[in-house]
Amino acid sequence: MRKKALPSFSALIAFESAAQHQSFKQAAADLCISQAAVSRQIRLLEEHLGAELFERSHRAVRLSEDGRFFLEAVTLGLNHIEAASRQLRDRHEASSVRIGLMSSLAGLFLAPRLGEFRKKYPDIDVYIISTESNPDPRRERYDIMVSMGEPSSSAYDAYCLFNEVVFPVCSPNYLKANPEIRTFSDLARQTLLNTDTEHWTGIPWPRIDWPSMFAHYETEVEPIEGLRYSNYQMMLNTVLSGHGICLGWKHLVTDLLNSGNLVRPVREAYETDRKHYLLIKKSIASRKNVIIFREWFLDQIAQMNSQDY
Repeated sequence: MRKKALPSFSALIAFESAAQHQSFKQAAADLCISQAAVSRQIRLLEEHLGAELFERSHRAVRLSEDGRFFLEAVTLGLNHIEAASRQLRDRHEASSVRIGLMSSLAGLFLAPRLGEFRKKYPDIDVYIISTESNPDPRRERYDIMVSMGEPSSSAYDAYCLFNEVVFPVCSPNYLKANPEIRTFSDLARQTLLNTDTEHWTGIPWPRIDWPSMFAHYETEVEPIEGLRYSNYQMMLNTVLSGHGICLGWKHLVTDLLNSGNLVRPVREAYETDRKHYLLIKKSIASRKNVIIFREWFLDQIAQMNSQDY
């Protein structure tokens, strides 16, 4: 039977390493085992084959004629096994791409576009993991993530996506019911919906809210009171229902502006220096499914960046 004719795989690995290094000691270091273990594996292999594979002297070993003959076959066989293993791994590699990003970006930007992605690439599964805090490449283990701020891990390839652009938004019905809105200062007399402290937990920058926006435009207002939200999408739903004005981040409200469900009551917009990055784990960056998603996502971002409302 073939099983009886074949030597042990571990003995073949030990032999190849020792033959390449011409040293049992270096083979042991290469394989992270003891020198005695390497010597024992090779001795068992020689007994199995009935041939001396090495010529041994007091301080060195070198391949015998039989050893050189056998090394050629072993190297060829191991190379074939390695190549086949790589092909099978690539062929059956998990098609799922794990993507971590904040829930607002996941729900308002990525989710509406995934249907198009699935139509074009039905064999690639996208697993979206939404978070309330900014994904941190030093702690998270996603294949891909969208993170705010300079990348903090050398384990990821980074692609700059955009600077945040923030401006007021409301529903068309709200604006129609409040035609007196003409300038940014006019907003101070409107129903302004705001995010609370909890919303900014885990975000690596100071908050951008109505007080900071009025301060940016040097507009004095009374303390803003009213509805506050820890969840951005919940606040946006209130605005869509016509019950006030909130701040809109361009990358989050693009689709709602395109559909006409939201409008900008004034033209002021605050472009910050806060950058968002697409981070891709370097160890999987060359996978075909990852490359496809990366190129598709960057194209979606480019389309969003090119629009002016």
